[in-house]
Amino acid sequence: MSKPVVVFTRPDYWANCESDKLELRHVSIGGGEPVLLRNKKLCGDSVGGVMTDKGARDLVMEFRIRKPDVFLWWAHYTQDGTKDKLGKMVKLLRELRGLAPKAKFLYGNGNQQGMPDFNVEAFKEFIDGILINTRDKREFEMYKSHGIKFVDTLHTFGFDPEKHGPGKAFSKNKNPKYDCFFGGSQTLNIQTGRPSNFYPANQMLGGKYPGSKRRFEYLKKVNDHFNLLVRGKGKWHPIVAHKYLDANEYPTAFGDAKIALGMYHWDLERYYTKRTIYSGASGRLLITFYIPGMEKDFENGKNIVWFKEIESGLSKIDYYLEHDKEREALAKAQREHFIKNHSWVPRLREFEKIVEKIL
Repeated sequence: MSKPVVVFTRPDYWANCESDKLELRHVSIGGGEPVLLRNKKLCGDSVGGVMTDKGARDLVMEFRIRKPDVFLWWAHYTQDGTKDKLGKMVKLLRELRGLAPKAKFLYGNGNQQGMPDFNVEAFKEFIDGILINTRDKREFEMYKSHGIKFVDTLHTFGFDPEKHGPGKAFSKNKNPKYDCFFGGSQTLNIQTGRPSNFYPANQMLGGKYPGSKRRFEYLKKVNDHFNLLVRGKGKWHPIVAHKYLDANEYPTAFGDAKIALGMYHWDLERYYTKRTIYSGASGRLLITFYIPGMEKDFENGKNIVWFKEIESGLSKIDYYLEHDKEREALAKAQREHFIKNHSWVPRLREFEKIVEKIL
């Protein structure tokens, strides 16, 4: 019996992976060339990516030849700078559907907002299933209430253990001068005390970025008590923030500090993004604000450290800075756990199970 054919545009790393259950066919949406984002930076491992004309032609050709059973794609936009950023992508999806009318189109959507974003709305007629970044039942129910019949979890990011880890990160910083590192954007409007771009109509999540104030207050206290390195966009005063991290810079950034910090805007069940995955793989200890349900995936104090109150988070930082050997042993166990459960190969195994469900 032949294996189901899966054409996918992301993640690129799966092009190097083997699957006993699927025939994987990767198409580079950039046409196999280095592609720049709108800010003229290399695309790197951003969630979506830039679709060049050659990438689109290659995708059409693959569909003509393979007639895939499953198509997995992410939020792409085209490189030609047209004002209708999604119009060409919609036209392409329509052409692909015509070439393989029986294929299941799975859309990877890592942008949880408690409502369908503009990509989902634009692509809706082509979405047979949507893959989200959380296991929160509210998100599942929300998408199904908007007509998406199949919803499952496939976390947006994994990592390559050979490229992402302590090797390069630590070679330049055997004795890092910072205690803690945080990479991310500051989304609190300090004058109003409310999140920037606040959407009060979003009742499910309590507005966009409802955890902004909590995160800013936590990092401000960390900054008061410890030597903190922040790299992120937004207005951070009185914290001094350094240049925002591009995707390609993330793997080595953790070497600048002894501890990596995590806190999200939302309290969504088992919601893991680049911050969790890359921090956990870094070889530096991750101390993170509790993510609902994470006890199903981790053991606190064994392969990760979490806290539920800001003062507890500060005391945990203090403890692990005072106990170097314990911190480093825990960081090593943490990385081993992430390699086993959150690198690209186990992500592929998760996807194999998803394909079984939808076919």
